[in-house]
Amino acid sequence: MTNDDRTKSAKIKDFRTFFDNTGPPKMVNAGTRYLERVPPLEPSSNTSQCPRVAANPSFLSVARFLVYLVISAPPLLATHAHAFDISKFMQSDDRNAIIRLKVVGVTEEGIQNETPNLGTGFFVSENGYALTSAHLFYNHFKLADPKQQLHLATEGLTGQIGSIGVAPVLFEPAVKFDIANDLALIKFVDPPYAVKFLPVCGKSLSAGDPLTAIGFPSNLPLSHKSGDASGQQVNFRDMVNMDLVGGMSGGPILDQAGLVIGVTTSGLTQQSGTSFSTSIRFASSLLDGVGVKPNCSGGGQIVVGERVSLLDGFTQYDASAFSFERKSVVHWGDLTNDISAAISNGSMKLFLPYNEAPYPDAAGAKGGIATAPQKVLRNTDDCASLEYKHHWFQPDVGEFYCIRNRDGETFSKIYLAAIENGSLHFDWISNARH
Repeated sequence: MTNDDRTKSAKIKDFRTFFDNTGPPKMVNAGTRYLERVPPLEPSSNTSQCPRVAANPSFLSVARFLVYLVISAPPLLATHAHAFDISKFMQSDDRNAIIRLKVVGVTEEGIQNETPNLGTGFFVSENGYALTSAHLFYNHFKLADPKQQLHLATEGLTGQIGSIGVAPVLFEPAVKFDIANDLALIKFVDPPYAVKFLPVCGKSLSAGDPLTAIGFPSNLPLSHKSGDASGQQVNFRDMVNMDLVGGMSGGPILDQAGLVIGVTTSGLTQQSGTSFSTSIRFASSLLDGVGVKPNCSGGGQIVVGERVSLLDGFTQYDASAFSFERKSVVHWGDLTNDISAAISNGSMKLFLPYNEAPYPDAAGAKGGIATAPQKVLRNTDDCASLEYKHHWFQPDVGEFYCIRNRDGETFSKIYLAAIENGSLHFDWISNARH
């Protein structure tokens, strides 16, 4: 034995003496499994427990010491604020859910609007449905006069998507109206991809609720204004303490969780700093008709993610799990891991962490999986009341699944696109707290 070996042996002996006197800390199993760097085995007729490190006293003592340091140290991560970050939104792809609209048409008397009506809209579904204001489709915005409604030509309704407006895209000339509530539902013509969209929530506002309005004022790039709810209503419109200007009509008004709770309607020309919003509650008839349901689940903003590829956890440990909270691939033992994949008993399967036998060391995890009732990645409203399975699960390619996230309170939904060559691929949305 060399001097270095004697030194290491003495240190391990000290660690073991310490734990012999104090007793092992909690989570020892979790620590040793992490050090194993392999997923748990699926129970079968031959094995009903997870693999464990060989009972080498020196190795276990070191593992216990390391785990004790982890659970004794003060937390390094701040708690989630859950507040909507408008600066982050304006720099992300989510801003592509906002549309600059240009309306050109002719009234029933043959009068064309002298200049295009400019406003804002926003997508509410991945297949291209969007909400905006009905008065944008009336000459001189005279919503009360049916004769002033603009009848659109094939290219009478165009939109520019994004922060400064990319090349114009066409919207279908057939527009669905709710004149009483100054709302209109429009449809992107044959979108070539799943568009970014915003989750909507039909909740009531209280005085002082923080709000953010987004839109294209006049001919300026995408902008935002912050304010709060006044707690008052005029003609069923919510009065908001924000100075919203022309061009922002039809744009979304979001609460502090990033949910669209209203649509910008108008401002008071004689009273700067006061504007009006139509609550999403009044958009239900339009939205129900195209299968869009409000998302007021209390989680975070619905996030639409890019396709995820997970590898076999037994051979590619560091690329075998995904965290919806972090929106990234993580290693199997990561404490934000919501869903993992591994080849078990000859087939690629998913593993949903849940703190229960025979895998009781998942650090309080309450994950689960269930077949999704709604076969579309639009929202997670259909996921809240399902019966969930956990631990090992055999998925089917082409199926939609609801995922109860690790916290047991928020949900995600995946579409399993492929399983091939020891890898699993899925598209996803999530209301995890980001």
